[in-house]
Parts: sequence; structure tokens; C-alpha cells
Amino acid sequence: MSEYNNIAEWNIKEDYVKNVMDNQENNINYRIDIIKGILTKTNENNFYEDAFFMIIEDWNNSSYCILPISEEEYENLKQNSNTAKYEKSIQQNEYNQLQKISTFSDYTICIKYLTDYKKQIQKDYMQAYELLDSEYKQKRFKTIENYKEYIDQMDNIVLDKYQVNINEGYTEYICIDKNENYYIFKATNPLEYTLILDTYTITSDTFKQAYNKAEIVEKAQMNIDKFVKMLNARDYINIYENLFTDGYKQNNFPSLEEFKNFASEKFFKYNTINFMEFGNQGEILTYRIELLDKTGKNGGSVIVDIVMQLEDDYNFKLSFDKNVLELAPEQ
Repeated sequence: MSEYNNIAEWNIKEDYVKNVMDNQENNINYRIDIIKGILTKTNENNFYEDAFFMIIEDWNNSSYCILPISEEEYENLKQNSNTAKYEKSIQQNEYNQLQKISTFSDYTICIKYLTDYKKQIQKDYMQAYELLDSEYKQKRFKTIENYKEYIDQMDNIVLDKYQVNINEGYTEYICIDKNENYYIFKATNPLEYTLILDTYTITSDTFKQAYNKAEIVEKAQMNIDKFVKMLNARDYINIYENLFTDGYKQNNFPSLEEFKNFASEKFFKYNTINFMEFGNQGEILTYRIELLDKTGKNGGSVIVDIVMQLEDDYNFKLSFDKNVLELAPEQ
């Protein structure tokens, strides 16, 4: 077990409540938590290391103790609820008195989840990849190399907006950063979660209901919004494979790499949309849009003439004439 010194930061990764005992005969009440966390050691170039602890609360004496445990003990306790050998009266002293604290706000909890994910990325991106929801991971990234490419371009991961939804069996923490990137945590226990990084890869029931009620122009706007979110997430693979027809790719972007280069050069890193002029020619929809730099670093704008065809199951195909795509001058 490591020496716990020169610790710069400590973050909980998993927390299991293993025992709340009400023994009426002895009038003893205990709560036992086993915790896996990540600590940062300052004297080792911010070296990240797993650490394991047990917290025993003696509610009768209003006291607690913290015990370092091994990884083996931690895994055994996760599987085996028998904690009898740890259930003993704890003598209170000036350092270990239980105190009543206010419940954490939703904002504080969201900060905690977002901070934990950032630590996971910094420590081990392969481990962070395994946090992703399995269905989402397969649809959005497909390979760990695609995920690594995505996180390498992430910046400004600072909580800007949040929402908390309490569901049966889990709580959903929706965090949105300054660049409108999404981090949707589905937590079954404190800091035990799966993660989704956008709102479009898996079509939600909320989106389906809104789309079904929408007029044709609104459906076009919802689809363009999805396209721009994919641009902002550098989700070029799914744009190329799912939004472009084979004929459009052959005539304009014969390879994924050509589209990546084009998109990186012509669009902003983070785009916002201004819907300008809509046209409806039967099965073919057209929409002129203006893209602006969300960061404000560039005062210009990009004008794009979108051509769209709606399909079943909330799908659509999209194209634009790359030869008439315009970049307005900076102001």
C-alpha cells in the first residue's frame, strides 16, 4: 500500500454503502462505506494512483474512523456484505466527531461528476473510454482511436449549464460546458456512472415526440441543428457515413480524410446557426444558413446552402455545394 503523503488532490471514484445495522439489543447503529478514489501526488509530476478506504460511522457515539484497505479487501467487500468484524464502538475524540452538513446542491454534484471525468481522461483515456454507455460507445466512436482523437481536441471543459433528472434506479446529471459540449452521467451510485457525450447519437423519446409534432420547416431546422452539433463534436465519421449519400461523397469528398480537411478549414471549431431562407421542393428541402464562431474569436461568418431529404425513423440525408460555400470577411 502506498504512503499517503504529498497528496495534492483526492477524488472519489466509487462509493458503496455496505452496511447500515440497527441492533436494538445493543443500541448500536453503524454505516460502513467502502470507497475507491484517485489521488494526485505532487512530488511525482501529478502522478495518479488508485487508493482504497473504509469509513465506519458509529451513530450511537456520533463518531467515525477511516481505515486504509487494500484493493483485494475492497473487491472482496463489494461482493460480500459481511462486515461484522468492522462493527465495533468507536471512541469519540476531538478529530472524529460526526457533524451534520447541508445536502450538496445539484450544481456542486454536477461539478463533482465533471471533475471526475476530467481526471479519468488525464489519468487513463482507455479507462475513461470504458465509462461510456456501451450502445452509445459503439455508435459514436466505434474504436478507442476515434475516442482518443475526440478527447485530444477538447478544451474549456468548464460547467456552464446543468440539469438533474431523478429516475427509478438512477439519477441523470446533464452537464454542458462553455462550448456546449454535453456530458450526460447516468449514476446508479455516487460516482458510479455510465456516460454519453452528446444528445444526437441515440435518439431520445423527447426528440421523437418533438419531431413528430414539428412542421416541415421545423424538422429541417432540427436536422441541421444535429448536423452542426456533429461538426462541433468533430464527429466527421458519422456525418460522412450517415448523412452523405454515396453519390455526393463520390462527387465531392471521395475519402473521409478529404471531408475532415475541408470541414476543419471551412467551418469554425464551435459553430452557432442563424437560419436564413427555407425552400420546399416536394421531397427536397433547401435551407440557407449562416454559421458564426461561437467563441467570438472570428467576426466573420460562413454561408451554407443546405439540401436535405427526409427519411424514415428520424433519418435524413444532407448535402451542400462546397464550391459556393462562402466565408464572410472578418469585421
